[in-house]
Amino acid sequence: MKEKNKYDYIYVSPHLDDAVFSASGSIIKNIQDKKSVLIITIFTEGKKNIGKSYCINNNSNQIYKNLVCSDNRKKEDIEIMNKLGVDYIYLNTPDILNRHMIMNILSMNMAPSNNNLITQDMDFFKKYSMNLVLILNKYYKKNTIIYFPLGAGNHPDHLLINTIGMKINNKFNILFYEDMPYSFYPTHLKYRLKTENISFREIWKDSYNCSKLINTTATTLLTPICFVYLYRSIQIKDNIKYSPIIVNFNKSIFDKKIDVISLYKTQLKICFGTKDKKNIKKLYKKYSQNIKYPSKTKSLYNERYWKLIN
Repeated sequence: MKEKNKYDYIYVSPHLDDAVFSASGSIIKNIQDKKSVLIITIFTEGKKNIGKSYCINNNSNQIYKNLVCSDNRKKEDIEIMNKLGVDYIYLNTPDILNRHMIMNILSMNMAPSNNNLITQDMDFFKKYSMNLVLILNKYYKKNTIIYFPLGAGNHPDHLLINTIGMKINNKFNILFYEDMPYSFYPTHLKYRLKTENISFREIWKDSYNCSKLINTTATTLLTPICFVYLYRSIQIKDNIKYSPIIVNFNKSIFDKKIDVISLYKTQLKICFGTKDKKNIKKLYKKYSQNIKYPSKTKSLYNERYWKLIN
């Protein structure tokens, strides 16, 4: 990658697909407008103890392999970055699956701290937030816009990176993108943004719908678990207010967006439940058309971002 001195747009991506899944319409539009784009991906390090033989073995568990074999994912991502025409940086830090035991991840999701971070992540947070800020200072100019994940879906890695964006919001021009595929489900945005009062009865109803998304045959068991999770999320009083910013684009850009997303072949089944390009396109089209547009002129193809109101 030939780095530029400064960039017009910088996208901070927790994992190798997040920025493209969430904001590729805007990225493609940036490039078409002859703007410079940098994507910084934080968590690009896989399992240390998995050898190359496992990652190339056709008999290995395919889903697990697609999650932990970082070399395979980087190769895929580099091809996509080149196709988009953007510059990129990998920070090569381990994601949540490689930092902590599963029980720690579960306990964080069931009872998040006030910082939305696992206790064991605090030292990690301090170290790598400083590293990221140094990189942003290097490539930031007066009119640069930096995009961070909103944290919809409460993935621990997304929350960690979102927290960095929140803490440096007054220093940089920052927008928060709606994490995909989590933001296909309105409940994730509703409980992340907390822009409305949510009643006890409404939480229970959302918990039941959430449990059906996980497993339609185990709602009796999963609904109370989902309830605790959703109830805890609104108990964190952060007093944060957002203002929406909607970017619209034409059908050509939308089609290119779906083409690029579909190139993440190792992640499609995991993230979207399907590898079928037509089905993925339907998901994004429905999401785009459900965005509440602030004016009378409504575009069919949109992405929504959120600006913190101080």
